[in-house]
Amino acid sequence: QIYQETYEDGVTVQEIIPPNSLVHVQFWSGRPTSEDFTIADYENYVNSVHEDVMVSGVCGFDQWIDNHIAIDQHTSPTLDEVAEIFEAEGYYYHWWKIEIGEEERSSQPPGRDMYQIYAADETGWGVQLDFPFINPPADCPTYAATCQS
Repeated sequence: QIYQETYEDGVTVQEIIPPNSLVHVQFWSGRPTSEDFTIADYENYVNSVHEDVMVSGVCGFDQWIDNHIAIDQHTSPTLDEVAEIFEAEGYYYHWWKIEIGEEERSSQPPGRDMYQIYAADETGWGVQLDFPFINPPADCPTYAATCQS
C-alpha cells in the first residue's frame, strides 16, 4: 500500500507499507537544504545517472541504485509481474541472478537459482526486491560487487 499526503506548507510524505510487513517506509520532500542545490536537483541528477547507465532490465547498474532498501516477499507479486509493470511504466530496474552456496541451495527447490530485482522509484532511490519468480530472463547476469553489467 502507498499513502501520500501534502501538508499546508507544501511538504509531502509518501508512506509505503509492503504486503505482510510491519515496516513502514516514509519518503519526505519539500524541505530544501540549500537554495543552490535543491532536492529536485538531487533527484534529477540521480535519475540522469540511471538513464545513462541502466540500458535494460539486464544491462546497466549504477552505484546510486545500490543505495537501497530491501523488500522480501514470499508470495505474490512475482518478480516477473513487477518487471512487466516497471517496463510498461518506464521505471529503471535490473534483474540479478544470485550465486548461492550449498547451505542456501538446500533450502531452494532442486535446480532453482535465486533472483532479485533492483529498481528505482521516481525519486531515484533504489529498492531491492526479493520476491518469488517464474521465468527470469535467460540472459540475466550473475551479481558480483565488481560487475560489468
